[in-house]
Amino acid sequence: MSTSPYARRNPQWRVAGVWSAGFVGVLWLSEIIDTVLDNRLDREGIRPGSSEGLLGILFAPLLHGGFGHLIANTVPLLVLGFPVLLSGLRQWLVVTAAVWLIGGFRDMAVRRPGHAAHWRVRAGVRGGWPT
Repeated sequence: MSTSPYARRNPQWRVAGVWSAGFVGVLWLSEIIDTVLDNRLDREGIRPGSSEGLLGILFAPLLHGGFGHLIANTVPLLVLGFPVLLSGLRQWLVVTAAVWLIGGFRDMAVRRPGHAAHWRVRAGVRGGWPT
């Protein structure tokens, strides 16, 4: 069986590394933009008890509580995301979307309404990839 020229030039480990680094890069870019905008993006997180908070489910995994939080998540995201990506981009997309949405709806359901201005998905994608 022959392999395609793309597969020979781009082994799966390289594709996984690029996608893993790219995902983390998007998180860093969103935090830089949030900082420039005086943390206005953080208001787009999950707000329990609010229909507006439902939209936050889509954005919450991209939000971090500052650069310290993002720094703490960077290595685990790279380490845990890479093996999921080794199983294929489609698998990574399905797993990430499931964890993203389930975590968001869980936070909407179990957090107290009005407890805080916004919520980010606790443990989020980083915690869901290994499961």
